[in-house]
Amino acid sequence: AVHGVEVVAPDITGGGDSYEQCTISAALRVLHSCCEAEEGPVSICASSFGAFVALLFAARHPEKVSRLFLLGPALDMKANLPLFVDEDGMAAWREEGVREMGPGVRVGWPWAQEILDLA
Repeated sequence: AVHGVEVVAPDITGGGDSYEQCTISAALRVLHSCCEAEEGPVSICASSFGAFVALLFAARHPEKVSRLFLLGPALDMKANLPLFVDEDGMAAWREEGVREMGPGVRVGWPWAQEILDLA
């Protein structure tokens, strides 16, 4: 703890830099587990996919979160997914179970399925 502030950096992807095993529900469970270990509401600072997860978590558990600091949040991922992957690409992703989304970034189909299932 620096200046009385404890910082926790959970691995919400479940695999370090890999998203092959990552799902939204698993990331939410990791965040919930971290918050359960704390007394009272917590402040969450997160970016990109982590900010998306933090926002979902705060919406579902407002009593556990006092502040959100979101940096470059990946919002509205369901609407934005077709900008990155066309229909043929989605079909191949579903069939193969994993897709290369950038240099060294492999994302598993369960992640995409949860994005598509969001209301």
